[in-house]
Amino acid sequence: MFKLLKELPKLLSEKEKKNFYLIFPLMLFTMGLETLGLGLILPTIKVIFDQQFLEKFFFFLSSFSYFSQLSIILAFMLIFYVLKNIIIVLIQYHINNFSFNLKSKISNKLLKQYVHQPFNFFLK
Repeated sequence: MFKLLKELPKLLSEKEKKNFYLIFPLMLFTMGLETLGLGLILPTIKVIFDQQFLEKFFFFLSSFSYFSQLSIILAFMLIFYVLKNIIIVLIQYHINNFSFNLKSKISNKLLKQYVHQPFNFFLK
């Protein structure tokens, strides 16, 4: 497996190498966003059902009524999840585009190599 990863840069052009090395941090960023999204579920549920939790950790919203505080927090959660999903879709598009183009390039190279082989090559 590691030998294959060492050989991979030899197959890639400079632009593809840059994209390849960009994909790993993007995947880590995606994992972080997903983890943060999962981590926000329990505090949100706690905020909905426990008014003291809301007053303790969101004291800067104390000038609003309880319903307004909940509305503000849930609106921020909704905005976070929408933005998170848009970012993840864009990152996945980039990753899928890169992998499709790389697969296409390698397939074309292999096909050209096989097509240009002499007939005796296929009799072996």
